[in-house]
Amino acid sequence: MENAVIGVFDDYGHARGAADAVLAAGFRDWAVQITPKEESWAARHAATDERARHASPGGWSIGEFFRSLFGTDADHEHVHIYTEALRRGSFLVTVETDDEQQLRQARDLIAQFHPIDIEERAAHWRSQGWTRADPQQAPYTDEQVRGERAQYPGPAAGSQAGSSALTNAVRSYQRPGAASAASGMVGDRSAMRMSQSDTTAAGGDSLLGGGDSLIGK
Repeated sequence: MENAVIGVFDDYGHARGAADAVLAAGFRDWAVQITPKEESWAARHAATDERARHASPGGWSIGEFFRSLFGTDADHEHVHIYTEALRRGSFLVTVETDDEQQLRQARDLIAQFHPIDIEERAAHWRSQGWTRADPQQAPYTDEQVRGERAQYPGPAAGSQAGSSALTNAVRSYQRPGAASAASGMVGDRSAMRMSQSDTTAAGGDSLLGGGDSLIGK
C-alpha cells in the first residue's frame, strides 16, 4: 500500500466508530486497525511493548506499521509522539490506502468521529517538560488516563464532527518510494512529510525507531 492515514482518539467508542465507518466504505479488513484493541492497561502495555508482536509471527503490529512509514533509524519525532499518545491512553486508527481518492475518503470518514489534533497535544506535553517517549516508562493506569483526559475539552467544546479542523487533525503519510498521492507529500524518506489536508504540517524493545525529525521542516 502506498499511503497511510492515522487518526488519534481519546475515546475508544469514537475510534471504533471511525474504523467501522471506513470498513463500511469498502476498505479491506486488514487495512484498517485500532491500536490498542481495547480500553485497558493490559492493551496499552501490549501496544507499546514491541516484544508482543512476536506472540503472533507474521501478524500486524503498530511497530511494523511505523517502520514501514518512517524507517528503522532512531529518534523519529512522529514515532515518539504516537507512542506517547498510546502510553497515555489514546487510540490510533490506521488505514492503508492505495491512492489519493482512498486517502481523502479515509480522512474524511475518520474526521466524523472527533479525532484529536496530535500536534496540539504534543505541544501541550512539551509545555509540561516532555521531550520524547521513554520505553522504560509504563503505560498510564486507568486513573492516570482519566487525569490526562480531564486536561482537555471534550468534543462538545471543540469543532463540529467532519469540520475542516477535524479533517486536518487526521494525518496522512506516504511511504518511501511511493508515487505522490497528495501535494506536500514526497516519496523520499529523508524528505517525507506529514500532510494536513493538502499542506505540509509543521509542526530496549520499543516502538521507537525512525529517521530524522520531520517536525518544522
